[in-house]
Amino acid sequence: ARNEWRFDVVLGERWLTGSFDRVVIERDGTGRALSARIYDYKTDVLESEEPIVSLTSHYGRQLRLYRDALSDILSIPPTKVGLFLIFTNRGIVRNVKP
Repeated sequence: ARNEWRFDVVLGERWLTGSFDRVVIERDGTGRALSARIYDYKTDVLESEEPIVSLTSHYGRQLRLYRDALSDILSIPPTKVGLFLIFTNRGIVRNVKP
């Protein structure tokens, strides 16, 4: 697992810079990456759970870009990267759909 992992990658003709909050990588016996999970911590102050759906949609776009970056970095298919938002204010974890 890696925390606060900064990255710069070129995807197609687009330069992408960011920082993964937490990445967990599953590897085979030789150390080659097989799959990974990105956990993105959100500290939005939420009075209720109601905005979680819209925030998951909003932040999902960013996480899908991060998925593409990690896929490139680890040389694994994007389908092998799981995306999770953690809303720390409410202790809620949401899986972001591809």
